Amino acid sequence: MESDAKLNLTAELKKSLRKKSKAAVAQLTEKEKSEKSTAACRLFLESSLYKSSDVILSYAALKSEISTDLINAACSESSRKIAFPRVHENSTGMDFYFWDSRLKEEAFVRGSFGIMEPEENEHFILAGDSFSAQTNVTVIVPGLAFDKSGGRLGKGKGFYDRYIARLCKMLEVSSSSLFLLGMCFDCQLCNCIPSEEHDVKMNGILTESGIVIF
Repeated sequence: MESDAKLNLTAELKKSLRKKSKAAVAQLTEKEKSEKSTAACRLFLESSLYKSSDVILSYAALKSEISTDLINAACSESSRKIAFPRVHENSTGMDFYFWDSRLKEEAFVRGSFGIMEPEENEHFILAGDSFSAQTNVTVIVPGLAFDKSGGRLGKGKGFYDRYIARLCKMLEVSSSSLFLLGMCFDCQLCNCIPSEEHDVKMNGILTESGIVIF
C-alpha cells in the first residue's frame, strides 16, 4: 500500500510539473522561442562537446519545444553523422535513423504524434554495427522539464528511457562513449523532478543561458 501511495504521489507531482512547464513555454512569443533556440544551438556548436562528438542523435522539434534546427543544419554540412527518432507504428518504442542530408526535408514525414520523423529505411537505421571503436555519441534529449541534477520529465510514454537503455548495450560492444544532453528553455528548469527506477538522468543540460555538465 505504501509503495502504491508513493507511485501515485510521484505521478501527481509529474502531472503538475508537466502542466506548469507547458504553461511557461506558452507564455513565450514565437520570436522569443526562435531567439532562445538560436542562442542555445550556438552555445552547443561552440562547445568542446560538439567538437568531440562523432555521432549526434537529435530531434525535429515541435512548435512547443526548443528548436534544434541550427544544430541539425551544422551537422548536415559537416562530416558528423546525425540521426533522428522514429516512433514505431504500434507506439511501443522507437528507433533512430541516420539522416542523408542530400535528401533534405523530403526524408521526413509527420508521425503519429505530429512529429516530423525520418521515413522508415532499413539502410539508415542506427544499430550496433553502426559504431566503429570508441565512437563519441551525444544524444540531444527533449523534455518538458529538467532539474539541476539531470532529472528529466518527458511526456510519460517512456520512449527515450527505453531507447537509451538499448543504446547503452549497443555502445558497449564498440567501447564507445555516450553523453546525454537534455535541451530546453530556461523556463523549463526546476529544482527537483521526482524520479522512478526507469527514469534516465542526463549528463548535462543545454538552454539559451548555457551548458551545465554534471
